[in-house]
Amino acid sequence: MNATPSWGNLLVTVTPDALDAEFRPANGTFTDAFRIDASGAPPNTPPTAAFAEACTALACSFDAAASTDPDGTITSYAWAFGDGATGTGATATHTYGASGTYQVSLTVTDDDGGQGTVQRAVTVTGGGAAPLAADAFGRTVANGFGTADAGGAWTTAGTASRYSVSGGQARLHYPTAGITLNANLQSVSSTATDVQATLSPDRASSGSGMYLHLSGRRVPAVGAYQAKVRLLPSGQVDLSLVRVNSSNAADVTIQGSTTVIPSGFGAGDRLRVRVQVLGTGPTTIRAKAWEVGQPEPAAWQRSATDATPALQAPGHVGVAGYLSGSATGLPYVVAVDDFVATAQ
Repeated sequence: MNATPSWGNLLVTVTPDALDAEFRPANGTFTDAFRIDASGAPPNTPPTAAFAEACTALACSFDAAASTDPDGTITSYAWAFGDGATGTGATATHTYGASGTYQVSLTVTDDDGGQGTVQRAVTVTGGGAAPLAADAFGRTVANGFGTADAGGAWTTAGTASRYSVSGGQARLHYPTAGITLNANLQSVSSTATDVQATLSPDRASSGSGMYLHLSGRRVPAVGAYQAKVRLLPSGQVDLSLVRVNSSNAADVTIQGSTTVIPSGFGAGDRLRVRVQVLGTGPTTIRAKAWEVGQPEPAAWQRSATDATPALQAPGHVGVAGYLSGSATGLPYVVAVDDFVATAQ
């Protein structure tokens, strides 16, 4: 109980913009006052975009961790890499098709819809020779992959409508299970090649999984040396080395699989795959794979040699995929981005 109560009058003043109230005691010493503004909550303060980059030759990684929002949280990140390609996420990777200086911009959006943008020049150098092939897929093609930024026109196998390019990505479309799609750059011819690409499924795998192949050497009418990635329904990602025979399209394992991502890889996640196919008699094949946003592994995760006579010759580069016959939830789409092949 209040031992020294006060009573009195509450003086209220109302204007179009505010309500003011003041307690005026008739006895005692207690006083109080408050105001209610028509504006309600304070206005949103837009976020500030900032990023750091690290580039090795033509391949760059970008990190927006320095971006801030003083009165909330950042909910989305949109990148424009200055060559027509785009990306999303707090971290991103991009491989340019040629040396040069590119205006890279980052736009961040906060939880109230406010936006902040920063743009900065990023310079990349290819270390001398131009790449054998490079493609950021900054074009729109309805049937096929069109022509790469460097390396000539893409050659696709089978139904043309199962291949497309838009929004800075190429896509492999699987309307049914149990089919294989192939896209190759036949203008490239090399016996010592490093090939990289980013691969991203539009949904989690099902059945026996999705098999994605990056070709470091494809010899027409003979076969290919490839890094093979298996996306499992559990979110596990396995990597192996294979030789593909053109006569029956069967894989011959050169080195068995190792798990590169134990779990959690699924719809919209992005996997960077790198394969090197070097020399003849024998040929060395080695590969690594990692989730975009994580550092590239320092060591090769798979490495072996093979001396199949007909494959000891120059070959093309490309990408392929097989959707297991037990897959469900169709159609299934795999995005391909930042494809680059360099001579070693």
